[in-house]
Amino acid sequence: LTRLRYVAGDEIVGREVVDDVAKFVYESPLPKNWFEEIVSMRRKTETRSKVTGAKFIDLKLGAGGMVDIEFLAQMMQLRYGGELPAARQAKTADVIKQMASMAFVGKESDSLVAAYEMYRRVETLLRLTLEERGAVLPEGEKLELLARTMKSSNGEALQRMLSSTMKNVRQTFLSLSHNLSSRLNEPS
Repeated sequence: LTRLRYVAGDEIVGREVVDDVAKFVYESPLPKNWFEEIVSMRRKTETRSKVTGAKFIDLKLGAGGMVDIEFLAQMMQLRYGGELPAARQAKTADVIKQMASMAFVGKESDSLVAAYEMYRRVETLLRLTLEERGAVLPEGEKLELLARTMKSSNGEALQRMLSSTMKNVRQTFLSLSHNLSSRLNEPS
């Protein structure tokens, strides 16, 4: 619900719905165990990936993938969106940047935004260049073609770089989400 926006139809009704949802989302207190519930929900989404094992990389659902960054952005919106309307951004990268400008996220913001933008670029190239429908890194010739398109020396180097980025994103996700949880009881 943090990403709900009016896009078409009766504008008056659309704005009223958006306002009602914003009140529900941002004016309701977060439950005491909100951090654990959201991290648990995130881990459940990882099981939806169609690939397993260290050899396969799912840029969207895998640990440290796009969804980690999206969950983190939405957690920040839930935590701060009630008191700081500027946190209510539609785009994930914009939420991270806004939180950084308000000092709720530190130096991690640049690496999170860079990782998210890279993941989106790879996902787009998978669809346009390779006609792949998902966000799973291909193997063989397709991986080599993707690596060339990404200006990486080869497929193995691209895999290593993405794996390293995902590992760093996961660590940041766990660290920042824990910090958000501990700030829940701080006065606004």
